[in-house]
Amino acid sequence: MSHHKIEAKGLCYAYSDGTEAIREVGFLIGHGESVGLLGANGAGKSTLLLLLLGVLFPQEGGIYVADVKLTPKTAADIRPHLGMVFQNADEQLFMNTVYDDVAFGPRNMKLSPDEVERRVTEALDLLGIARLRDRPPYRLSGGEKRAAAIAGVLAMQPDVLVMDEPTSGLDPRARRKTMEQLKQFAHTKLIASHDIAMVRAVCSRALILCEGRLAADGPTAELLDDEELMGRCGLL
Repeated sequence: MSHHKIEAKGLCYAYSDGTEAIREVGFLIGHGESVGLLGANGAGKSTLLLLLLGVLFPQEGGIYVADVKLTPKTAADIRPHLGMVFQNADEQLFMNTVYDDVAFGPRNMKLSPDEVERRVTEALDLLGIARLRDRPPYRLSGGEKRAAAIAGVLAMQPDVLVMDEPTSGLDPRARRKTMEQLKQFAHTKLIASHDIAMVRAVCSRALILCEGRLAADGPTAELLDDEELMGRCGLL
């Protein structure tokens, strides 16, 4: 049984105003896959991410991590296997220094000081930001904030990385660096983005949402070269 596997079966979710955000969505992401999640605004990407993280729960269908169904009772055990990087890095950076931000998760896992130090050092080194460990987050550039937020998630050693617009708002240099970092992570990854070029470069597979439904699931290059599909789903 692999904690790196995540599966959605017949997901349906409607908000209280009657808006059907997700309709009969199903897919399987296997160990080590890098999968892009694409869709126009309002296609259901954000709702799907909230369902996968157990913030919302589907009204029909189910989500399975390592073959265990995600429910209010199992969520606490499943969430540590899923690491979420939010679109706005400032939502994840709230301590006085980068080191303390990256250490926040491991410390709350009640790890020993030595293990916290090891994890933080490894995460900062992997992201190439060890020099920033004592700097306050408000003094970081956009790209540095994004790297620090990712380091904080990696320090908790999740099996699956879920990312929401990881290149949004970055200048070209920071965007290229973030893309290079994403490609080197061995984790199973689900990356929601409007950055089609990034998805093409980082992900071997794409899921395309259109009005809450899964319009396509297949090789990234094949789907993104399909102009009729991309236009129909509001991505061109």
